[in-house]
Parts: sequence; C-alpha cells; structure tokens
Amino acid sequence: MKSLDQNDHFIKFPYKKEIRENGDMNNGGIDLIKSPERISEIHELEGAPWLYNFIEKTNSKDGHFMTFGCVYGRNEDNGMMYGYVDFSFRPDAPLALRKDVGLLEGMFYQYLLEAMVSAGEKNPYQAIEYAKNCFVWEHTPLEIYEQIYSKLTVVFRAPNDDVADWSLGHLEYFLNVAYPKLPHVRN
Repeated sequence: MKSLDQNDHFIKFPYKKEIRENGDMNNGGIDLIKSPERISEIHELEGAPWLYNFIEKTNSKDGHFMTFGCVYGRNEDNGMMYGYVDFSFRPDAPLALRKDVGLLEGMFYQYLLEAMVSAGEKNPYQAIEYAKNCFVWEHTPLEIYEQIYSKLTVVFRAPNDDVADWSLGHLEYFLNVAYPKLPHVRN
C-alpha cells in the first residue's frame, strides 16, 4: 500500500463544496452517518448501482466504517472504468481498530482468498491477482471532527460493470460483514 503524506486538499472532512473550472462539481463532504438521506445528493452514484451499494452499506447505521468521497468514469479511448472510494473508520471507533487502517489491504486479500477457497474455486489465488489488478490502495492523512488519523483511498479500474460490481462487492462485504467478525474486532 502506498502511503502519502498529502492528498491535495482532501484531508479535513467535511470537505467544502466546489465547482471546478471545467464545470465539474464536487458535492463536498457529506456525512452519511449523520445524514443518510443525503446519499441522493451524490451525483457520482448515478448509473453505478454497484458504487451506490458500496457507499450505502459502508455508511450503514451499525458499521465500523464511513466513506468520504467517490467518483467513477469511463475512459473513452480504452473503454475502461476508473474511479476511487475514500473511507476509514468512524470517529467513534476504538483507537485499537483505527490502527488497523494500514493493515486492511492485507486483511482484504486474506478474506478474498478464504472466500474463494470456501466457494470451491480451483485456483483461488487467481482471484487475488485479479483483485490486485483492479485496486490500488493509498493510505493518506485525515482530519475529522477534530481527530487526526488515516483514511484509505482505493483506486479501482474495471473493463465493465460486472467486474466493478465483483471487486467493489467483495470490498464492501469485507468491510461490513467479514471484518466485524474478526476476533480482535468482536471483543
């Protein structure tokens, strides 16, 4: 995982709403834990049910994580879909769990391996390599509600909606179902 000391101006959450010179709009930071109904304001989710599902479930009432931003688009030259999701632990998460942020990538790939073995995949490591080709993980600073810790930016690429759904679907399941079942999290 690449660790970055800075991530332009997306460090202090909630971010400010902005309209860029090219007309693109950034909604700013929407705290979907406090205001889940505001998910409808996130225009980046239009046309991407797999991304909507990731954002909605990761910000669900009883989870450990929250999202800070996302985007996706299709490259007209090669047809690939590219995007990212920013997420981390919620501010009320125990400090011991927040220390896991730098370990989540490895934990995710371990979960994926176990899921593929359980599903009876003949070559479970192929799914790991496939996911590693879809994702780039970056560890960046975060300031939220006067607390300072870290967030993850997972940059993704996929040739189509099915691959995006598969990859982000597994990441969402890991964060919201598999991770909470880990022994050190349950205790």
